[in-house]
Formats: sequence, C-alpha cells, structure tokens
Amino acid sequence: MRHPFIIVLVAATLLSACAAPKRTPPETINITLDQILEKHNTRTAALSRLWARASVQVLGPDASGGRLSEQAEGHLQIEAPDRVALSLGKLGKVQLYLGSNPEFYWWIDMVDRDNKTVIVGRHEHITAQKAEALGVPIYPRDLIKLLGITPIDPARITTDPTTENGSIVLDTRLDNGHMKTAFNRDTLEPSSVEMFDNSDTLLVSSELTRYDFVTVHGDASLKPRIPEKIVLTLNDGTTVRISLYAPENKPIRPTAFDLEHLLKGYKIDRIYDLDNQPQDQDAGP
Repeated sequence: MRHPFIIVLVAATLLSACAAPKRTPPETINITLDQILEKHNTRTAALSRLWARASVQVLGPDASGGRLSEQAEGHLQIEAPDRVALSLGKLGKVQLYLGSNPEFYWWIDMVDRDNKTVIVGRHEHITAQKAEALGVPIYPRDLIKLLGITPIDPARITTDPTTENGSIVLDTRLDNGHMKTAFNRDTLEPSSVEMFDNSDTLLVSSELTRYDFVTVHGDASLKPRIPEKIVLTLNDGTTVRISLYAPENKPIRPTAFDLEHLLKGYKIDRIYDLDNQPQDQDAGP
C-alpha cells in the first residue's frame, strides 16, 4: 500500500512538469519618445552639413553572375535634406560621382575617359524601376537616412517605441514605404536603419558603428557624433562598406551639387535621361 505522502508528492511533481512555462514579461522601456526625439533631432540639426573623406567597398553579384569586388576613395558631402555628393576614384582622379540636389539625382561614370556618361533623373518621377536602372546600390537621397542623420518628424511615427535585440526601435512612415531606426539605449544614437517599400519588403539596411565626434565650424560647443563605419546591405545580396574620416560640418561649395556645372566641368560625352530618351551632352539635363 502506497503511503499517502508519496502519492501527493508524485502528483505535485507531475502537475509542475505539465504546467505551462513561465513567460518572460516584455522588457520595460524607461526612455520616453520625447527623450529619443529631443536627443536625435538635436544631434541631426548639428549635422545638416557634412564633409568627410570616404573609402567605399562594394561586394556583390555582377552582371555575368560572378562576384563583384570594387574599392575606391573620395569624399562625401551632404547638405540636408536632399543635396548629396559622393565622389570616388583612384590615384586622385574622380571616376564615379553619385549625387543629388533638390531637383535631380545622378550617377556620373568616368571610368572610361573616352566615354564619360551620366544617368540622371528627377525626384518627382522616381520609380523602383528607374532607381534600379541607375545602376548603383542606393538612391542618393536615401544615403542621408541610412547614415542616421535625418531628423524624425513626430507626425510620421507609426507606433510607440518597441525593443528589438536590446535596442529601442522607432518606425516612421516614408513617402513610398516605412523606415525602422534602432537606437542604442545608452547613447540614443542610431545603431541601424532599415528601409521598406509599401509591401513591407526590406530594400536596404545599414549597420552604424564606430561613432566619433564631428568638427562643427562656427560653434565649437556643439559635439555631434556620426558613425564612421557604415555597412549597407541590399536585398540583392550587395554589401557596401563605407568608412568616413575627419568628418566636419563646414560650408560646402554649391558646385558640388550643381549638375550643369559638373557636366561641363567633367566634359561628359553622353547623358542618359531616365525620364526621357538618351541624348547628347549638349541637350542638358
């Protein structure tokens, strides 16, 4: 005859083994949305202009199905919200120029000095197909967002802050999709940015590390920081590694964003207008 105590002990053991596992409560966010926005938007306001030396490496599939590996050096110049100039080359000669201004975006290819070409389009007519036809990994204006230096408009925030992998995440609405920005809990600086289209397909993401201070000309009291190491990952498997050096907030020559000036200065032979048909250089953008 079994002892009643043994029966009770066995029953209790079985019940505890069958009980549902304890659920870990959601992590508490002890930082308010206002705190995130104040810190981020104050920092980005001090980074409305950016000049830096840049090293860029592109790894990915090429047109023949092989693997592409290219590296170049140059300069990155930005005036938010839509002026971008990324000039790259080798041995001190500019060979490639990715840029945009309030009206146009472009890609100048001068690798073949006897056949200099530019692909150009207008922001108001941009489509996914045209962005792909540009032939470069990123749409120029998106680079500012992917660097984590774009102010966040509270009216475009779609949800309350959430936590993912130890970071605080904000989701914001874009004109053709949405963007997730993950913030480091300690510094409230972006650690990654993901951009999605309207069907929630991830188009490109950036990993932002090696933060350092930017020299601000005219106001030495400002101490904004930017990531000096940026890794972009595109949905076609292409990886773009960008390293920035000696970043400064300083006046930038307007000619860096003047497409007509660039076409004349670089003596471009051929213009391919994404919004029209290919045309000769004298037709202009």
